Amino acid sequence: MSVPMDQRRLVLRAYRAGFQGTPSQAASELTRLAVKSRLIRPRTDIPGQTLTNWAASGKPPLWAALAAAEWLKKHDPDFEKFHM
Repeated sequence: MSVPMDQRRLVLRAYRAGFQGTPSQAASELTRLAVKSRLIRPRTDIPGQTLTNWAASGKPPLWAALAAAEWLKKHDPDFEKFHM
């Protein structure tokens, strides 16, 4: 599956905006979801600053965007309007 970087960043921005917690907590939850969904192998959490950078202008990996999309589907009723 190929998802352009711009769309990945948009999904991560929406995730960060909707997640009620610190960047560190958001990064921890994103990593947990990715492991649970078997998008990545168990690993230490990504740093909160990394998540912030990815959402702003970085090159987020596909697993991060997919995990963020999964979270948004459960927590944001308007997310279904967004197409990846």
